[in-house]
Amino acid sequence: MREDERMEIRQLYEAGVSVSELARRFGHDRKTIRSALNSSLEEKQGERASRGERKRGSKLSPTRIT
Repeated sequence: MREDERMEIRQLYEAGVSVSELARRFGHDRKTIRSALNSSLEEKQGERASRGERKRGSKLSPTRIT
């Protein structure tokens, strides 16, 4: 997806257009639109989340084994 598309998607989303409508307009899957929104938000905040980063520990982490 091009950067100009990401910017337009972000602007339309902030104006109230739904993710489903954006997917129809741009010809992408809803997950792709959501990913573009998330990545543009991270860039806007100056943060980049690393791929594979987990928000919580594994169920098998040593602290959970009893």
